[in-house]
Parts: sequence; structure tokens; C-alpha cells
Amino acid sequence: MNINDQDFIRTITQSTRSFVKKVLEPLEKQVEEEDAFPDGLRKQMGGLGYFGLTIPEEYGGSGLNLTSYVAIVEEFGRTHSAFFSIIDDNNGMGSHMILRAGSDEQKNHYLPEIASGEAISCFALTEPQAGSDASGILTTAILEGDHYILNGRKHFISNAGWAKYFNVIARTNPVGQPDPRITTFLVERDTPGFVVGRREPMMGHRGSGHHELIFDDCRIPVENRLGEEGSGLKTAFKALSFGRLTVAAWSIGAADRALEMGINYARGRNQFDRPIGAFQGVQWLIADSATELFAARSMLYEVAKAEEEGKARRRDSAMVKLFATEMAGRVADRMLQIHGGAGYAKETGIERIYRDVRVQRIIEGTSEIQRMLIAKSLLYEAGMVWDD
Repeated sequence: MNINDQDFIRTITQSTRSFVKKVLEPLEKQVEEEDAFPDGLRKQMGGLGYFGLTIPEEYGGSGLNLTSYVAIVEEFGRTHSAFFSIIDDNNGMGSHMILRAGSDEQKNHYLPEIASGEAISCFALTEPQAGSDASGILTTAILEGDHYILNGRKHFISNAGWAKYFNVIARTNPVGQPDPRITTFLVERDTPGFVVGRREPMMGHRGSGHHELIFDDCRIPVENRLGEEGSGLKTAFKALSFGRLTVAAWSIGAADRALEMGINYARGRNQFDRPIGAFQGVQWLIADSATELFAARSMLYEVAKAEEEGKARRRDSAMVKLFATEMAGRVADRMLQIHGGAGYAKETGIERIYRDVRVQRIIEGTSEIQRMLIAKSLLYEAGMVWDD
């Protein structure tokens, strides 16, 4: 069977939905209360192949295409965000930087362990003073002989608490030079001079282990550089369409779960001697949410297919990410409103979704960045050119 044909996608999606329902959903409360990933679950997920879905078969993965992967992510989006987060690093930037820029030796050395889930590989770009402006990072990697000396800090790095490999973005020209020559380095956890710093508590997205990273004269062998000097951002940007569509799929899954919860509550909650779903105000909240969810899902799969065929424009994934993440926020808000006071309490679960979806409008490029990219692309096509 072709692993990327419709029958296979349907089969693996149904299998994932069953796994999410039977195994992951019962663990949501535990993850939320303990802010930790459940013991033994990572090995179970690794055995099912969830860490190597997008990694080529030659390195121990499944080699799924984008459409297949976002279908699985959508199912993971229906449960706690920690479960999506831990597989997405290995299937996303944690492996794609190696796949796109790594040497054969690097791919053969790192990817099989990442594909199996034995190692978690994360992406470290964000700094206290640099997020949307990735070119403004201050972490430096200065070449001395056959090593780079890495100095600086990263923060808000998800899965850093248990990651073994870190794809670290640094500048190879000193701060103050007009060309930062941004470059990516593979840093292993036990490298001297590298410390995984304090855990950074978050509003939501619990169980994902966000930490700061500290580099103090950390010596990185030249062979741990990914690609040529100065190619780091270029490589990262090439992977952004994948990342944006992945976040969109996660948003759609979360919105779908929220809508399901809202509908169930509307038919079961009685006020004024009837289910609240009988009232037009509640019906409109449901109808608007279902319509926006349908539109976002349609956009996602159309653009995912275009990406696979090399026909997508750069702005297409930005539009999907913008619409899907903003949609998820609106749907979560409406469904919490349907729950009323119960929705504001932690017991119902909609409160967690409400908090978790908020970060979707920030990661992989804020909504404002997506709007800038979309508008600039359209204006450029219309013949408008400007300096920045």
C-alpha cells in the first residue's frame, strides 16, 4: 500500500483518533496537574512510530508526506497540547534542519535515534531580545581552530527539559557586525559549557517543559555545524511553511474538540425548562464556529497538497496559519461562553483549551508577522517595491 494514498491516510488517521481517545485523553488531567509528561508514554508513542512520521524510511521513519502528517496532527490537536508538542519537535524543526542542511554523516548519526523517539531534538532560536526579528539574535558562535565557541542565552524552548539534541541558531560574526552570518549548530545535551536553565512557567501548554538555555564558552566541533556559515536562517525559513501548516492543523484539532464539547454541553444543560441549545444565541455560536472550522480545514488540505506539488506560494501557508489560529481562539471563546460559569472552572476542560490555543497565534510567527508577509507578497506582485 502506498503510505501516502487516501486509504492509508484514512486508516492511520482513524488509528490515531482511537489512540488519542483511549490513551491520551484519559491522561489530560494528570498532565495539567503535574505539568509533566507521563512516565512510559514516550516509549509507547515511539513504538507506534509517532516520532518519525515525517522522517524518511532510510533513517527509520515513516516518510509521510505533508497531507498525511497534518491529518495526524489534527487528531493530536484534539487532546492535551503536550502530546502534540513532544512529537512535533522530532517531526518538525528538530529533524528538518538536519534533513535540509545536514551532511550524510549527520543524518545517519542523529536521525534514526530521533525517529525512534529515543532522543528528543528541539529547535532553539528565541532569545529575550529576539523573536519575530530572528536576524537580531545575540548568541554568538566564534570559530577558534576546529571548534566554535558558543556564548549566549535562549528562552521559551519547548521540550528542552528532556531533549538530547538542540538545533541552535547563532551568529558567527560578533555582535555589531552588519552581517550576523546566522548559522545552525547541533548541540548535544552533555556538551561542556551548555546548561539547560530554569523552567519557565507558562499560561498554558503545560507538560511541554519550556526552559532557558545557557551557553558559556561552549565548545562545538566544526562537524556539528549544519550547512555553511550564514545559511541558518535560510534553512529555517524553508521549513517555515511546514511549521505553519502544522500549527494550523493543531489549531483545527483543538477547535474541533472545543466545538464538540460545546455542542454536548448545549444539549445537556437545561435553563428555563429547555436545553440551552434550543436558544438562538447558543445556536449561532455553534453555527459560526462550525463554519469557520470547515473553512480552515479546507484551506489546510488544499495548501498542503499544493506544497507537496511545489505549487504553493509563500503567502499560502501564512494565510492558513493566520486564519486557523485566529479561528481556534474564537471557537474556544464561544464554547467557553456556552459553558458559562462552568467553562471558567478547570473541571470541564474547555478552560484548558482556551489557554492552550492562545499560544498558536504566537509560535511559528505571530499573526501580525503573517499579515505582514501576506500583504507584502500581494503588494510586491502588484509592482510595489520598498527598501525593507
